[in-house]
Amino acid sequence: IGLVVLGGYAVHKVKQAGFDTTLLKKNPAAAAIKFAAAMNPDVEVVSSDNDSQTLKLRKKKTGETITIDLQNMKDGKIRVVDEKGKESTIDLQDVKDGKFRFFDDEGKESTISISGSDKEGEESGTMNIKTSEGNFNLSTGSKADKLPKWVPMYKDIVPTKVMIMTADKGSSGGYSIVVKDSVEDAATLMEKKLKDNGFTISKNSYSMNDKKMINISGQKDGGLSINVIVTNTDEGTGLNITFSEKFGS
Repeated sequence: IGLVVLGGYAVHKVKQAGFDTTLLKKNPAAAAIKFAAAMNPDVEVVSSDNDSQTLKLRKKKTGETITIDLQNMKDGKIRVVDEKGKESTIDLQDVKDGKFRFFDDEGKESTISISGSDKEGEESGTMNIKTSEGNFNLSTGSKADKLPKWVPMYKDIVPTKVMIMTADKGSSGGYSIVVKDSVEDAATLMEKKLKDNGFTISKNSYSMNDKKMINISGQKDGGLSINVIVTNTDEGTGLNITFSEKFGS
């Protein structure tokens, strides 16, 4: 259940949720889940029982309901039961180490591990999900060294805003930078790099008032795709590069 807090909107949603201090003091975990549901437009709280320490939530789009049982929260465990009676468990005993464990109704385990950088001024982190059906990894921040070698860099600039997602069947991600060159020069340089690397290119240009944008898309055998958007910003010329790769193509 996602939680997004944005200024005055958050204050409004808190009041709308009828969030009382009694619940917060008696069961902080239940209060947090109820608040998270109130903040998510796709989820609603059907009912809550402080005595049994349970919450029932409904997905608005599907009508599906789940019951969250927090009776064993003191032991670091949350029980989740869907409307068909299938039960799963969330184990939070290793949460201090950034690790969450989930067990489905068949006892199959999934693990989410989250870590961040301890370096001052560096905003980066990783999330790894392991399940019986495959693995997924997300890296953000200063991770330029983890970008695939076929993804072109702009001159000698090392990007610091990087996102990489890797799963068993492929990877995707991208990075963004701001340069001093003109939109046209920056687009020409990136187009040449892609062509030199064997990509088939398509290019489109757009302009409105004082805004310019050039979009370059590239495809290459082996399941490689890349998209480059170059546009003028208040800080300079912005480049947003996204890529995807299908393994085994």
